[in-house]
Amino acid sequence: MIFIPAFLRPYGSNTFHFTISLFCLPGCNPPSDLSFANRLPEKFHKENIISEDDYNVWGTNILKGKDGKYHAIYSRWPKSRGI
Repeated sequence: MIFIPAFLRPYGSNTFHFTISLFCLPGCNPPSDLSFANRLPEKFHKENIISEDDYNVWGTNILKGKDGKYHAIYSRWPKSRGI
């Protein structure tokens, strides 16, 4: 039998169970400050921002491929359709 972590399984009861267990770990205390402002770089370089003139872009993930190159995977929605 091959073990597949819950976050890689298709949506279903296993995914719900994983989500609940993630937030109910014994001895786990939530951070008192949820601000990420102090963790962000001071400046963002425009060449590091993915944007398209006619699309809203979100959900960017960077993956390292078997070829050793990094690939950006993201979602987009036509601006003409509204938000």
